[in-house]
Amino acid sequence: MIKKVTVVLFVFVISCTTNKILKHPLDRSESKTLILDNGLKVYLLSDPNFNMSAASVAVEVGSLDNPEERQGLAHFLEHMLFLGTEKYPDVDEYSSYLKTNGGYSNAYTASDHTNYQFQVLPDGFEGALDRFSQFFINPLFTEEYTAREVNAVNSEHQKNIMNDNWRQYRISSLFTKEGHPEQKFGTGNLETLGDITRTELIDFYNRHYSANRMGVSLLSTHSLEEMESWCRKYFSLIKNHNLDRNVYDSNFFEKKNTFRLVQIDPVKDVRNLNMIFSLPSTRYLYNSKPGRQIGFILGHEGKGSLLSYLKLKGWAISLSAGAGSETSYYGNASIRIGLTESGQENYREVIKATMDYVALMKKSGHKKYVFDELKSMASLNEIYASKGEGMWRATQLANEAMMYPLEDVGRINYIYSDGSPEDYNKLLSHITPDNMLTMLIAKGVNTDKTEHFYQAPYSYNEDNDFYNEIVKTKHRDEFLIPEQNPFIPKKASVPVRKYAENMYPKVLNDDSGTRVYFGQDHEFLRPKGVIGLKIMFPKNKMSLKHRVYSKLYAKCVNESLNELGYPAKQAGLNFSFKEGYEGVYLDINGYKESALTLYKLILEHMTDFSVTESQFLAIKDKTIRDYKNFALSDAYLQTREIGSDLFMETKYTWKESLPVAESSTLASVQKYGKTLFKETFVEAMVYGDFEKSDAETVVSLFQNKTNTIGVAREDVFDVKYLAMKNPESIQYVNQLRVNNSCFYREYVIGNETPELRAITKVIGTALQQPFFTEMRTNQQLGYIVGSYPNNKDNTFYLSFLIQSGVYSADEVNKRAEKFIATTPDIFKEMDENTFEQLIKSEIEKLEKSPMSIAERAGKLKTLIFEHDADYMRDEKTISVLKTLDKEKVTEVLTMAISPQTRKMINVLSFAENHENVTGLQTSFNDLSTWKSSRSYE
Repeated sequence: MIKKVTVVLFVFVISCTTNKILKHPLDRSESKTLILDNGLKVYLLSDPNFNMSAASVAVEVGSLDNPEERQGLAHFLEHMLFLGTEKYPDVDEYSSYLKTNGGYSNAYTASDHTNYQFQVLPDGFEGALDRFSQFFINPLFTEEYTAREVNAVNSEHQKNIMNDNWRQYRISSLFTKEGHPEQKFGTGNLETLGDITRTELIDFYNRHYSANRMGVSLLSTHSLEEMESWCRKYFSLIKNHNLDRNVYDSNFFEKKNTFRLVQIDPVKDVRNLNMIFSLPSTRYLYNSKPGRQIGFILGHEGKGSLLSYLKLKGWAISLSAGAGSETSYYGNASIRIGLTESGQENYREVIKATMDYVALMKKSGHKKYVFDELKSMASLNEIYASKGEGMWRATQLANEAMMYPLEDVGRINYIYSDGSPEDYNKLLSHITPDNMLTMLIAKGVNTDKTEHFYQAPYSYNEDNDFYNEIVKTKHRDEFLIPEQNPFIPKKASVPVRKYAENMYPKVLNDDSGTRVYFGQDHEFLRPKGVIGLKIMFPKNKMSLKHRVYSKLYAKCVNESLNELGYPAKQAGLNFSFKEGYEGVYLDINGYKESALTLYKLILEHMTDFSVTESQFLAIKDKTIRDYKNFALSDAYLQTREIGSDLFMETKYTWKESLPVAESSTLASVQKYGKTLFKETFVEAMVYGDFEKSDAETVVSLFQNKTNTIGVAREDVFDVKYLAMKNPESIQYVNQLRVNNSCFYREYVIGNETPELRAITKVIGTALQQPFFTEMRTNQQLGYIVGSYPNNKDNTFYLSFLIQSGVYSADEVNKRAEKFIATTPDIFKEMDENTFEQLIKSEIEKLEKSPMSIAERAGKLKTLIFEHDADYMRDEKTISVLKTLDKEKVTEVLTMAISPQTRKMINVLSFAENHENVTGLQTSFNDLSTWKSSRSYE
């Protein structure tokens, strides 16, 4: 077997110029493509390691195809396909079937295509395919739900009205070529769709939904033969109208010899500079991937990069760049720069620097080593990376089946067969000032116009003089094209270990300052691994200042690391350094070849970060703006945060944190960082393709570099949660500054036992779809509607949430309360077959196997440090599920929600334009005083 592996890797090393599929020895997947008699293009993928089955259908119609008089129609039709078919007329049938069989679904509408997708446990796959295929055969489009669902589309738009990204996208479309479909409003609302008829829906459906315009993917543990038979059985009935492919004008943005500037006054306090360039489509250039190369160089963050230069000048805090396709006929390149206050003042200098860097790229020409590095990483990832499973992988494959030659589907991202410079140079030639639209998004910019659908203020100006300045580029000594990446793995090979399952990490060190676990992977046999540290601090360290400074400190460390660490991320060696209430977290995962080298580098910057004064001021400014902007975030996010304020004993709000951040200095944060690791307790896990000695090195390096003094685990800070011992209903009412209200409720189910875990899972799954159907589909209370179980430490809860732009929080509260009171009836009326299927799906979900070393390591780390290394935890839950009966589930649910026995937190947030008509009030006068009277554990 090892000989075989060596041969495979040898082919990988010397034969990357071919389009041959490269597979890991443990990869037992098989694929097949076919075209049905009706013209439907099909991609089938069978893999015995899949946990879930999934399918997706991509249809070549999108928002660009909306009629002028019915903008948003393609998106509305996407919603309507979920609401009943001739074969399965019940509006809830499809979603309920998926939920009962451990699955769920989604869909989206893009510019030139619409995609529908679902995933389900393998035993339910055929039944799901039957129901799903009917979307494209005989949808009902009932008058009743046509009238209702337009409100859901409107709620979705209302949710987006105060979102700056949606505003920017809409305003940018106004400056495309006059009459081009890019100018259309894609989402739709009551204004554009309010009086739509069933006839219009059917007409649009028949004009655009045709088998020859579709691609479908099926992914499962089932055999290729079985999936092919299902595909022919259920999808062959889709009608083929022999429609021509949609054609769009490739010239969507006209060139002009002037500098074009759009200024937008945003909702939140953000500062962004976006430069957009029209491009020919790159969709069929996947053999050479010129857009990927341009984005790689222009968006690089290492030494000599555009971003490094802008940071050095104190003008920018972030930069992203990319080039790709919107349709088969055109695409765009974009450069998005997060500005500092000085950067906003000098935005024209930022533009000049950007065009100078582009000029350097053109002068330097195509860099073969960049193409080769991207190609090498693609080849490594094709063999060693987890490609995932489920409906999002199915989505990608269905899109590829619709858009690309079938023989290359599944490999579009891995093919690098054309390293010639022509495509790269041609695409780069389009990044010119006459082909550019610049957008400056910042508070207080000059505006004189208002966009209709989002009511967003903006202005447009042209400047011939500045255009002449940016046409004349200059050389800058600070600029460099990215150098060859030293982190690219050169020795990647399949580890020489026997395949085995259920090999659990063992404790390596457990003393007063550390608890370290080490485990060697025998399941995936990839040259990858995970190093994870949770560094905890003494209880007396916790304070408001500590929380704010830990945020600033973590950002400084990441900034200090950025130039050196960025190439590692490009080479598949990812890392994160972040903070939380219980400490700071350092995680490294990816190819293990340089993992310890990177780990040492991170430790050096943790103990002695290096940022300039201007870089710190940019970090501080962004932190302050983030605090202030939270009051303008989505209503459901703000409301759940209030829930955390109630549940957590130690919790600091953004209002409390703001003055601490405002008074911080670089010197004070540096001083904080120097003493942060004086006393620590470290929970660590090293897992994957490592040796025991590597784990020992991880611990000793940390201890030696930080000179830390170990403390006992019981002496460090832990988050404590509200103890609700007796029945009570606690309510918090507040007013928001946004245009949506929110209802958020949590019921205590009970303290953790295997039985309560099992019951909570069953209740959570059973209630999801009925709550969604009644609250959103039938009553149309809002776009964001959900119910779900959760746990805080050792206590289980059942949560309900609704965000509404139409109804006030008290009205939503009343309607939700009425429905929640009936939820025990769901189980009382449930037949035994359905209940048994529900139990079966929960068992299968618990039996799901991770798909990668990183995923396995994450699960093991949770079991080790949150559940005392109880590796049999899921098996214990499964054992209970096998004997669980409806009566017990009903009893627990009734006890949890009954007004006489419930332990409930109810948070109601009113939109700025909604009144608290019923006069609902908070249960206490002052949150701080109330919390001091409560018990937390």
